[in-house]
Amino acid sequence: MASAIEYPELKFRLAFVFLSSSLLFACSARPLVVQDHEAAESAYLERAAEMQLLTAWDLAGKLSLDDGEDGGSGRLNWQVRSADSLLRFRGALGKGAWSLSSGAGFAELQRSDGSTRRSPSVSELVEAELGWYVPVESLNWWALGIAAPGTPDVLDRVDQGRVVAMRLE
Repeated sequence: MASAIEYPELKFRLAFVFLSSSLLFACSARPLVVQDHEAAESAYLERAAEMQLLTAWDLAGKLSLDDGEDGGSGRLNWQVRSADSLLRFRGALGKGAWSLSSGAGFAELQRSDGSTRRSPSVSELVEAELGWYVPVESLNWWALGIAAPGTPDVLDRVDQGRVVAMRLE
């Protein structure tokens, strides 16, 4: 049993810990931002119109895919020039490397082992190769930070109209 001298000291320590943690959490909480949804929508539409005018762009980065049973990761380089697209993927230590070329009415997948697969549709080619649907037609729009025309993409935006999350429903 605690003596009369230890009890107030313990009470003080607990109060100090509680107060310190409360202040720490209060300082780290994100402030509530009230958005003007009309302004965000207007800014997004203006940005989307600008992005749709781009005919050439490049994207490079890391990619990870996982379907719950199988997956992989690696480096991605993507070049778009008008209607033509070249996507290159290189897995860890060069394993699983492939390139996907596409344009109006053609798609070609080249694997690191030299084998090639062709199709008139990039969507059909990717689905046949992976075994599951990938919204290929939407990917180039998403890379630009805008919804694909004619799709029911759900966008979460910030005040300036920039997209922070996008979902295909």
